[in-house]
Amino acid sequence: MRTLFAIATLLSAFSMSALPADTNLSADQLLQRGVERYRAAKYGDAVTDLSAAAQAFLAPEKMQAYVSSGKFENLGPLETALVYLALAQSRQGRDDDARAAIQRIATAERIAPAFAGLQLGPDKSEFETLSARLMSKTQIATSSGTPALPPAVSAPLPVPSPVPAQPSLPQQALGERERVINEMIVQERARIEREAEERIAAIQRDADQRVAAALHAADERIAAIRLEVEQQRMPVMPPMTPRQYLGLLRDATTLAAQGHAGEANLMFNRLATSDAPREVVAEAAVGLYRTGAHRDAVDAFRRMGLFGRGEEDLRYYFAVALYETGTYAEARRELACALPYIEATDDVARYRVRIEQTFR
Repeated sequence: MRTLFAIATLLSAFSMSALPADTNLSADQLLQRGVERYRAAKYGDAVTDLSAAAQAFLAPEKMQAYVSSGKFENLGPLETALVYLALAQSRQGRDDDARAAIQRIATAERIAPAFAGLQLGPDKSEFETLSARLMSKTQIATSSGTPALPPAVSAPLPVPSPVPAQPSLPQQALGERERVINEMIVQERARIEREAEERIAAIQRDADQRVAAALHAADERIAAIRLEVEQQRMPVMPPMTPRQYLGLLRDATTLAAQGHAGEANLMFNRLATSDAPREVVAEAAVGLYRTGAHRDAVDAFRRMGLFGRGEEDLRYYFAVALYETGTYAEARRELACALPYIEATDDVARYRVRIEQTFR
């Protein structure tokens, strides 16, 4: 049963917080690429590949093969992946993670000794030094509660003496082992799916925010282009007398009252961009506001400059136009300046609630 506890410890120790960059690669391919990336000093990529390789060597189908045969075929590659994983994590300054990887190697050795036969080349001495540094003061606790001695400074991890071949387990024992491993696999799979769903949800929230920001920027750009086109289409208004400006304002107001909003807005815009007196520009801005041309109204109100005392009603219209065009923070500021001086009608109360709630 010690090997069963060792398998359980290895399965429960791994985290799927870093998914492999290429899920089409086999465990051996991930291991090879992880070692190459470690030797190329690409330690972050190496950790991703080596973690994925170790997890793949403990995949459900491989555990099922172990149940059927009693032999763990991938123990050597698994320990190789853990060796380079510990080295890569150490190069990133993640000594706690590297220590955990070394502990998993000691756990794997309880299944069957494999470390002594690993072909690590010159990296073997570096790993032995790392093991001695990280494990010299801490014993490795296994799931069975039996402590394993830490590795020596100049020697590889201790390898247990070969265990004599055991006779075939009775059918009942095989069934119990398969049941325990299947239960661990189900739990691990549920945890992996839960973490994947959380990551997907976080990515979706980030994508939604980016899309909303892009749409808002596009709306502003479209509005600016539309205003520029309309201004180019409008004939330049020659200088007029105050009476002529007022006459044009009355004509635009009449058109708006008769439902000809397009023609009225064209005249209001001409007045708002002309050299008309400030009070005429103000009335043109109000006319644009009342016909629902809120973007044009915002531009007209801005051309008026600072609002003076007695113009709080204009400031209120400006706030509503800002709100209707999505400029919520400025709308709230303008509304706060206007509210103490205007009548609290139903429309005012309704827009006050909308603007203040939207801002928050």
